Amino acid sequence: MASKRGLRVSRHSLGVGSLFPLAAVFQDTDGDGYPDRLGLCLAVDLRLADAGMWAELINLAARLAGEVVALDRAIALPLVKAPDDRPCLAITAPDRTGSAPAVFHNHGPQRVTLTGNSAAVMAAVLHSLAVCAVMANVIPND
Repeated sequence: MASKRGLRVSRHSLGVGSLFPLAAVFQDTDGDGYPDRLGLCLAVDLRLADAGMWAELINLAARLAGEVVALDRAIALPLVKAPDDRPCLAITAPDRTGSAPAVFHNHGPQRVTLTGNSAAVMAAVLHSLAVCAVMANVIPND
């Protein structure tokens, strides 16, 4: 009997809140209890050509936009135009010379980069960021 092997997904989802402080991502600038500004930027490598990764990037951007009352600046920008003054998730094109299917590199409190050698696994990571409950999870201790 042939077994179907797919991507293994941890029982703990990875959310945007695992990468950046939520108050910096979903900003409540007027103090009414509702986030009215999106602080996170998605900086995308212009060499990215994988349709699955683009689909998950669009999914993530749409879900981020749905969490705030209004948008006053772009969610996604070319990697070369990534701002330094707000949280930024940089997404690179898959590189076959990489050592892992997908990995996050922390470049300080404002910048995290997603790199890897597998477009499918990188797309699965983006999907997890998009669909995580409330997009604000913290991995439990259990």
